[in-house]
Amino acid sequence: MKLTIEDEKISGKLGFGEISISPNENNGYRPYELFVSSLVGCCGEYE
Repeated sequence: MKLTIEDEKISGKLGFGEISISPNENNGYRPYELFVSSLVGCCGEYE
């Protein structure tokens, strides 16, 4: 994993691809979107 910090954006190169994180929705995922997604993924009920 490699993280690159730019002006208003953090880019991460991961095993499955690249992800961009930014407070500006035009530049990438917003931090709270990733937080909520992780909560749902960990707390979701599997059938």
